[in-house]
Amino acid sequence: MARVVIFIDGMNARCRLEENHWCEYFDVSHFGNAIAGPRQLVMIRFYIATPNRQQIGEEEYSKQRSYLQQVASQKDVQLITGYMRQRIRWIEKRVDSAIAADMVYLACKDYFDQAIVVSADADLVPPIERTIELGKRVELVVFKGTQPKIYDLERVASWTRRARPSYFKPYPSN
Repeated sequence: MARVVIFIDGMNARCRLEENHWCEYFDVSHFGNAIAGPRQLVMIRFYIATPNRQQIGEEEYSKQRSYLQQVASQKDVQLITGYMRQRIRWIEKRVDSAIAADMVYLACKDYFDQAIVVSADADLVPPIERTIELGKRVELVVFKGTQPKIYDLERVASWTRRARPSYFKPYPSN
């Protein structure tokens, strides 16, 4: 049975969910188990920048903090955080590099046979290529309406799977 590790770019996934009018604050464990299917789910890694009160305001800050606490409380999910930084505009820092480093590191350490990547970020092309060179397969989860954005990712991934609304259910309080 193939061992699977799921790498979720949290902000990227939430933006795609919002664009598709699906549930933005989704149950990460439910998603991971749905997408892994009969394969052995080793771990789910959820990468996201911690919310910044100055950027999003008190109400949204509180909502996002509550969501991240729910994500972190799930036993099969590892929450890895970056941060938001303002220069000319707000930008997410340390999330893509953490996904890249972890994917290649875990592939080298033989933690998985297949990686599942949930992102539309072309910065992940090189680590996906390296992971495949290490003999691992990489599945890309794609959302309706993102095809022009993810061409390079689709080109290098072992295969793609279209996201379905049934993969994403809300946490009870969201």
